[in-house]
Amino acid sequence: MQYMRLTEVQRHELMESLAAMKTFLREAFESLTPQEVQTPGPAGSFSPVEQVWHLADLEREGFGLRIRRLQTEANPRLPDFDGTKVARERNYRSLSLAAGLRTFEAARKANIETLQSLSPQAWVRSGTQDVRFEVRAPAKLRVSECNCSICSKSGYLHLIAPSDRFKLLSGREVLTSYGFNTHTAKHLFCAVCGIKSFYVPRSHPDGFSVNARCLDPGTVESMIVEQFDGKQWEKQYPRGRGEFRPD
Repeated sequence: MQYMRLTEVQRHELMESLAAMKTFLREAFESLTPQEVQTPGPAGSFSPVEQVWHLADLEREGFGLRIRRLQTEANPRLPDFDGTKVARERNYRSLSLAAGLRTFEAARKANIETLQSLSPQAWVRSGTQDVRFEVRAPAKLRVSECNCSICSKSGYLHLIAPSDRFKLLSGREVLTSYGFNTHTAKHLFCAVCGIKSFYVPRSHPDGFSVNARCLDPGTVESMIVEQFDGKQWEKQYPRGRGEFRPD
């Protein structure tokens, strides 16, 4: 689980972004009407109440379990969490949104407290995941850190690559997609560990954005992080998309 190979400063930033998710969810969902809470998204995707309960169960039964196993086992295979199946079995749409928010917040708080208690040595323990990919890029990287609501809360560092420089090696069957706004971007998450290691970005729909934090140690010599104002996306990309950066 190479995502956990972070510096002390990066770990602190990660804790802050994880804690901020509580506010993000309440701002996004608390003002919805009872009908809106149960209305499915595009193409039959989760309704708001289903999304909240999915996050709650993933936090306590997915992430919580994986954190415990990473502490106690050598290179464990991180267990699957079939969110679609669990949502159907537990009938998320019939549950309370407020209860789901409280359940998520309690589980996220417990996981943050566990992570904050770990020693530096414990942070570099690793496990086996299903999704593996390769991307051809310079050893000295220039990546972007976006301040939009999703990227800032997930600690995502964007390495943009054309499609012919990216190859998914394994795990296609465990990827789940999330879309919003224009639905041009395809946000891909691993259903096993919940990590978003790459996705199809709105700015480069014919390529991929790889999370530089998910690259294997030893493959990157240096990394320059440039700030990107994703809150003003249309101003940053007046033509509606970006260009690929030459090596």
